[in-house]
Amino acid sequence: MKEREIRPKNLHDTILNLAKTDTENLVLPLKDKLVKVPCPACASQKYTKKFVKTGLDYVLCDDCHTLYLSPRLPEKLMEELYSKMESVKYWETNFYKQTAEVRREKMYAPRAKQVIDVAKKYNADKSCIMDVGCGYGVFLDEVRKKNHFDKVVGIEPVSQLAEVSRQKDIEVIEKWITADTVGQIDKKASVLTCFEVLEHVYNPADFLQIFSNLLLPNGLFILSFPSTSGFDAQIMQDKSNVVYPPHHINAMSVEGIKKLVDRVAEFELVEISTPGKLDVDIVKTALSEGKISSAGPFFDYLFWRNDQKALNDLQTYLQKNLLSSHIFLVLKKK
Repeated sequence: MKEREIRPKNLHDTILNLAKTDTENLVLPLKDKLVKVPCPACASQKYTKKFVKTGLDYVLCDDCHTLYLSPRLPEKLMEELYSKMESVKYWETNFYKQTAEVRREKMYAPRAKQVIDVAKKYNADKSCIMDVGCGYGVFLDEVRKKNHFDKVVGIEPVSQLAEVSRQKDIEVIEKWITADTVGQIDKKASVLTCFEVLEHVYNPADFLQIFSNLLLPNGLFILSFPSTSGFDAQIMQDKSNVVYPPHHINAMSVEGIKKLVDRVAEFELVEISTPGKLDVDIVKTALSEGKISSAGPFFDYLFWRNDQKALNDLQTYLQKNLLSSHIFLVLKKK
């Protein structure tokens, strides 16, 4: 899989440019309301300023090396601004729609198999799988084809996306899940999934605690999200899309994730891996498109040499040693 297969340059550049404009037009005028926050992973107050992106500071936790936006707007204010953001509208109406089918083949079908394999590995009950932020329902559609779970349910607060899932005959809970609303849901999942959401979440510890209420005892919570620990994030630094305001506000490290789970009494960590396939290709693409001028002498030489076996071996090494920028996490409800 190549980066531009799932993130066509024209669509992806549009999203990033709109996010930059949203930050400039909606967030920066409210800089007087920004508040410092502790590390979203380990809650440490100790940090080092790392870089500025679109006028906002990203800092690196001194204790767990998580990268995060601080200061940031209060959570309630950010929620109010989201409905006004052009980048959000474009994602919902254009990017998601135009990439859904290629992502089905390259991402969602393999992910469905991966999740079912994990469910079997840990003997999870087959009664219900629930996907947080189900979007167009492509992942759940792929899961349903495999006839492993008795029921598939999506959670999607955006009406337009929820309706697309319903057209696939997928049951959808159209609601923002908060501490106040989670009790209104009368369904429980044996497996709960959440892909590429945690990087957007204001307080990940609260997020995990809230969603634990939707799981049966011994149920599995399976998540994936970008990390600052990985190769492309470390090479590209502020040029990396692992973080960008106002959307990607957390990039937790492997060490940070472990500390986060330790803080949440409802879960135990049963598996953590970095099965990402794109780190090497992302850096190679960034070099070829001029997004970065160098990856360092050794890697510049490696990419210039363009030995595909060596590049594939490098990606495999990153996967095996928790050094990819894509984290896959399996938690078990106590």
